[in-house]
Amino acid sequence: MQSTLFPFGSHNEHHAEHWRDLVNFLPSYKRATFLIDRYHVTFDSQVVAVPPSQTDEQLIPQFYSEKEPINPGQLSIESLHELALLFAVFATGCTNDYSLPQRNAEAESYARLCRAALSFYDVFRHASLSSVQAILILSQYTKAVGMARRADVAWSLASFGTEVAISVSQFA
Repeated sequence: MQSTLFPFGSHNEHHAEHWRDLVNFLPSYKRATFLIDRYHVTFDSQVVAVPPSQTDEQLIPQFYSEKEPINPGQLSIESLHELALLFAVFATGCTNDYSLPQRNAEAESYARLCRAALSFYDVFRHASLSSVQAILILSQYTKAVGMARRADVAWSLASFGTEVAISVSQFA
């Protein structure tokens, strides 16, 4: 029996209503661009996992139409890893929103949404640069929230992201 949890998720038609609902959790365009800016200001100085050109020219246009989040019907299962990446950027950006504590509910919500988006579209069969980026940024987020018990989780995610990156490069 195959697990349906990250990273072993599988696509079944009966999950359609659930994975499409993920776009309902996208923040407003204004909040999204603010969190992306917070991500770039802080994490681009450490590691450029997602360049501004990718967020501005790929991710925002893919999930926001006329400064509004797309409708669930516009989401394809093939774009879930890009959505996971966007949620990972939001989570990490939230840790640098100085109006919030570094560990905050909004950031944790986006981290959970990232894991959910990764779980609905099998990371092993459909590995991509976006899935690698999402996993590695999720590792950064886990480290950034500074929970001592999560240090091993951050390293495990970084290791897993590296393994997925190797598989992507082998089949690219």
